[in-house]
Amino acid sequence: MYKLITIDKLTLLSLVVFKALLLKLPFFSAGAHAYEPLDKTIAIVEDSVILESELEKRIFQLRAQRPSMTINDDTRKQMLNQLVSEQLQLRIADRIQLSISEADIDNALATIKNGIRQQHLQQPSAQTPADFTAYLAAQQLTEQQLRQSIERQLKIQKVQEGNINRRIRI
Repeated sequence: MYKLITIDKLTLLSLVVFKALLLKLPFFSAGAHAYEPLDKTIAIVEDSVILESELEKRIFQLRAQRPSMTINDDTRKQMLNQLVSEQLQLRIADRIQLSISEADIDNALATIKNGIRQQHLQQPSAQTPADFTAYLAAQQLTEQQLRQSIERQLKIQKVQEGNINRRIRI
């Protein structure tokens, strides 16, 4: 009635090794951890996404600027709306091929550095960073990230100026 199946030693060894691997790998075992996404999409603007980490970074920066401010759901919604608005304006800047020169970015960076120095001179006992490197560390930014942020802000500013100038007629 029952057929006896013969398996050669190599096939048997392969099956045993495969079964052992299945039991050892975490995504096959019963005690596997659930999948945890690295970041979450919270908004889509045309073909760009806004990630939860971008919103959290903005909230971190807001807390650094205003430590006593309470962050609630309304604040989070306002920050998200601001990110969406900025993304739309950056899309406009891309469409009209708006570019920002390195000199403009350097000038804005110099203004930030001077502002840091002036703030520290006016309030030497306050917990203001004395130098640019300390400022970057406090903001959790690299200089390249700050330069990119400056470029984004200058593009947004130029798009806004263009919209206002178009509406004004003398």
